[in-house]
Amino acid sequence: MSSSPRWRRFNNLSMLMMLASAMVGASCSPASSPDQPDTDVPSDVPFVPDACKASLSQPAMVTVGGGQTFYQPLDDDQVVTWEKGPQGGHHVWIALRMIGVRQTGTITTVDVVDLDLSPNVTLNHSRVVYDFNRDEGGYCTLAGLRMQLDLAGDPPLASIAGHHVLVTASLQDPDGATATGTKEIVVTGDPS
Repeated sequence: MSSSPRWRRFNNLSMLMMLASAMVGASCSPASSPDQPDTDVPSDVPFVPDACKASLSQPAMVTVGGGQTFYQPLDDDQVVTWEKGPQGGHHVWIALRMIGVRQTGTITTVDVVDLDLSPNVTLNHSRVVYDFNRDEGGYCTLAGLRMQLDLAGDPPLASIAGHHVLVTASLQDPDGATATGTKEIVVTGDPS
């Protein structure tokens, strides 16, 4: 082997990369699957109340509503008109109102299932981590969850006009608190 300065730089760089890789590998937990997020919180991290969760014992709840920019309540069987997006897809806007779950770091899962198709068809499955906004009475909201109804064109959009769909929102925060809410709505609109 050569003892040239170029070889020593390469050798030093290789050693640094191996050391960094070993350090990162030692400090990371195994990757979790998308459906089973790694939500372990070290026991030495103290609980700090936030705008949505006053204590660890506070009951958690979530309500499904609608809204692109703010939360609007929805009634069961309320007709919601889909919108055409800029890339040609058609979607409805879902918003959530919750309490007793962390304002930041909460995993939000939303499923939209067509109840009038047999067997039932999941039209959209979304899993995100967005911060909730402070609302009145200790509640927090998250608006602007765009749920596309015609993913990959199956089923065709025209075939679901007037169908009942079940929107299910599930929240899981870093402390282990969970909440699930549902709303059955009717979707309609221009399929073109």
